[in-house]
Amino acid sequence: LQITFSILSTDSVNELLSMANRNKIGIIVNRPLEEGIITDSFNTKKLSQDDFRKKYSSKFFKNKIKNVNLLKKSFSDYTLNNLALEYILYHSEISTCIPSSMNMKHIESNVNSSKINLTENDIIKIRDIKKKF
Repeated sequence: LQITFSILSTDSVNELLSMANRNKIGIIVNRPLEEGIITDSFNTKKLSQDDFRKKYSSKFFKNKIKNVNLLKKSFSDYTLNNLALEYILYHSEISTCIPSSMNMKHIESNVNSSKINLTENDIIKIRDIKKKF
């Protein structure tokens, strides 16, 4: 089963994860970095005219960026994409995720996410932050 899921997603996806786990269905997560929004380099002012993300409203970006900044402030020891990818893979129900990569630097950074080991306390902290979304 392929789903869209990220560190910014609501906890409503947990029911789906539980159902898949009970039925021994693997889960592949797409867009774990919210189309690049959950990265340290994302900037709406740098989007080219033909960037597909231009279709989103400024309110959409404002809310997402506000939430990203809450996470960034609380987890300053990690890059945003590393934190986001490790959060996805922390969920044992998830088989893998498919982060988009535009260059070798992105690929290396994504791979380095596997070196982070979030603790249960980190997950609780993330969930507490998400309540503010």
